[in-house]
Amino acid sequence: MKRKIFFARGMSRVAFVLLYILDIVGIYSVTGDVAYTAIGATGILMILAIQMSVSLLTLKAHSIKGSPYADANYLQSCMETVINRSETVGRKRRKIRLWISDNESLNCYTVGRNIIVNRSVLRLGDRTILEALLAHEYSHVLNYDSYFAALLEMNLFIGLCIVGLSLFGAAVVIVLMMALLFGLIFSSWVGFTAGAIFGKILKGGCGLVSRAFYYISKAFSAFLYRRQEYEADRYTALLGYSRAMVNLFRLEERMEQHAVQVSWIEELLDDHPSNYRRTVQFERMEEEIAKLEKERQGYEIKPYENPFS
Repeated sequence: MKRKIFFARGMSRVAFVLLYILDIVGIYSVTGDVAYTAIGATGILMILAIQMSVSLLTLKAHSIKGSPYADANYLQSCMETVINRSETVGRKRRKIRLWISDNESLNCYTVGRNIIVNRSVLRLGDRTILEALLAHEYSHVLNYDSYFAALLEMNLFIGLCIVGLSLFGAAVVIVLMMALLFGLIFSSWVGFTAGAIFGKILKGGCGLVSRAFYYISKAFSAFLYRRQEYEADRYTALLGYSRAMVNLFRLEERMEQHAVQVSWIEELLDDHPSNYRRTVQFERMEEEIAKLEKERQGYEIKPYENPFS
């Protein structure tokens, strides 16, 4: 039996469905009404659509239909090459909307089925690197990664709000009870002073709990996002773009001394593992692909050689 290269097909899609179902169950448990639950379920999808639209606007992205013909044709040609390679490994063609951003960092992003390419990547003039970045983002599209990420972020934000409001409400009740108790036993001035002291203590405690919840949720989401990135890198290697990605990492290292400031939305969407770890994975994946190609076709392939070349 031949060995296979495994990558997460639809992992985020399944996670998205499960999380969405949990949201619907949560809404129903609170409202107890089917109509309100349906409204809430629809509202979640509308919020996600608005969130993705805002991301496109914040990234200053322009559709290739309104871009110069040279850039549009170049980008479309590279995307077509990536999709053709993807079909050779058994993945179905997906409709992609391409956008060009005016940001200067060497990066690309995925928002739903939209792939945004920074103009600086086009200006590099390196077709292989552009195709490698598109392959990486295309994997995110195939696995519905951005949909799951958006829904997860929304749930974490709502969870943080609920925790904060719950702690605030509990703190207010405790402070009022202590102030009333000390006021009845001693005097109103003592009750007021005791309430103020307990308020400051509980405020600090609530702040610590809220920050702990925030950091734990961010660590959890970062873990999931990094798994998505690793799987996208594996797919990029499967399409034969390992060398191009490693070359991009080296180029980024050389440009660190002239680092480009990125926007907050770019920092939010760019949650990649370190380039060092990604380079190690690409090299190992290339060796694995070379061994499989040698077993399947019966000819020698040197380590790290592009099987499509």
